[in-house]
Amino acid sequence: MSKEHVKKIKCPNCGKENNFTIWDSLNGTLDPQGKQQLLDGTLFKYKCSACGHITNIDYPILYHDMDHNVMVQYVHEDEAENAVISLKKAIASMPVKLNTKLRVVTSQNGLREKAVIFDNGLDDKIIEMMKYIYLEKANEAHPDFDIKEAYFFIDGTDYCVALLGKKSLSVAFTRELYDDIAEMNQDIVDYYSNEAMIDQNWAKRIMPHED
Repeated sequence: MSKEHVKKIKCPNCGKENNFTIWDSLNGTLDPQGKQQLLDGTLFKYKCSACGHITNIDYPILYHDMDHNVMVQYVHEDEAENAVISLKKAIASMPVKLNTKLRVVTSQNGLREKAVIFDNGLDDKIIEMMKYIYLEKANEAHPDFDIKEAYFFIDGTDYCVALLGKKSLSVAFTRELYDDIAEMNQDIVDYYSNEAMIDQNWAKRIMPHED
């Protein structure tokens, strides 16, 4: 089940205090409204009732998708290693052993991305590999864009990767391409089945590099 609490937040624009819901844990299966807020990017958004100012509130959260048997913990980067250990201990201590996928992310965008990926029945390892390929190609074609980040999103029926840098762009790919990449890399998916930190650092580590 989900766990939440209400905190008084002072508006940075006008100073008025408003109640803001902070989710310590969010069960997307049992709380579809909270899940939708995560998917549409509003979960961390605070809107002042007096002046309408919107700001981002940052806090750690554990997201649980029971439908796809996955838990995703969002923490600050310097807490990631301890979060992996804590999650694994929590799963091991459960009376009923579940084959739960564990993930740790260090950004709100990363948490939202994982939620989108698993909600659509995709494998984040394949998505990270595809993101890495597109990021490398974009930097080769547009070195002046200085692209540092890549995020997966779905636009209607299109699978897309947003490439963010001094200048940003996005690319779309088909489910058929995803399936082809998944089939070619099934051994990698299986080998890293217990990995908790599946991100671009992981993709850079496992993908082939030119000397």
